Amino acid sequence: MKNASLIVSLLLNLVLIGSLWYLVQSLGGFSYMLFKMKHRGATGVYELRKSVFEVMPQDTGSIVLVGNSLTAACEWSELLGLPVKNRGIAGEVTAGLLDRLPSITALRASRLFLMIGINDLLFVTPQEVLKNYERILRQIREESPHTEVFILSVLPINNGVRETGIRPEDILALNTGIQELADRHLGTYVNLYRRLVDEEGNLAARYTYDGIHLTGEAYLIWKSVLEGYLGEGLE
Repeated sequence: MKNASLIVSLLLNLVLIGSLWYLVQSLGGFSYMLFKMKHRGATGVYELRKSVFEVMPQDTGSIVLVGNSLTAACEWSELLGLPVKNRGIAGEVTAGLLDRLPSITALRASRLFLMIGINDLLFVTPQEVLKNYERILRQIREESPHTEVFILSVLPINNGVRETGIRPEDILALNTGIQELADRHLGTYVNLYRRLVDEEGNLAARYTYDGIHLTGEAYLIWKSVLEGYLGEGLE
């Protein structure tokens, strides 16, 4: 009897451990969980910025930029000379964007520029990122069908300036998949990657100080690319 009870107990523990492992992996793995604890729990910056966006005026028809720290770092209204809503948050990943997407689609933007996915590559494969990416695009189409969606490529990185933990080949694979999703969901793919990459396939050193984030010069290039998609009547 004791042996049978021991076996049952061991089996239940294995099931519990397996369930917990599956849950953690489905949420991005242990490294991602630690990342979320650091960027959303300890500092509170992520949740603070997210909560601010949720209470901002929901006026419609604006230009909206969505993404992570690369988007958040720039003063887009000043740079473009247009009223632009910046919905970038440092540390953002596709799963986080899905969570806060309703506050973005509620804006019913005239034009929405999306760049997301580079942070995900620290934890999951490009294929896993693309699953969330498709959900994001589908939700935008369902909740804001008249928004013109521009899907920006993920940018290159430079592991020579500083080790980022991201593989350049994963970025290329992700961008290929993003372009395919853009075509499938009637979005416009914007290849900003090619404007910032050097001959060796890295983010050009003059455009970054840490291998991933951008200098002012790089934002001027980003600006020039966006201006080609803003159209008339928005000045």
